[in-house]
Amino acid sequence: MPGIDLTMIQPSNATGFPAPYEDEFVVILAGQAVLWEDGGRTLMQAGDMAAFPKGEPNGHHLSNESDGDCEFLAFGRPPPGDAHYSDIDLRRAGRSYVHRDGSRY
Repeated sequence: MPGIDLTMIQPSNATGFPAPYEDEFVVILAGQAVLWEDGGRTLMQAGDMAAFPKGEPNGHHLSNESDGDCEFLAFGRPPPGDAHYSDIDLRRAGRSYVHRDGSRY
């Protein structure tokens, strides 16, 4: 079942983990954020959009380096199985999070 999430990032904070095994789409509604991807960083402002196709291992998250709040919509569909995160030592196995080697946190 698809999901839509309205999220606010306060200054000096960042979003959680990316989901490389689901299609994701984000729209910045207010403020600004820095999009961090495996290939670098991009400043995003209100009206900017980014898409992340499932199956492409591109670790990504948003951080707020500004003085004001950033609000965005994220659209996605949770994967049915495990998920691996390319930019950090994290793997989701069922309902648990583990290290890449399978050991628990």
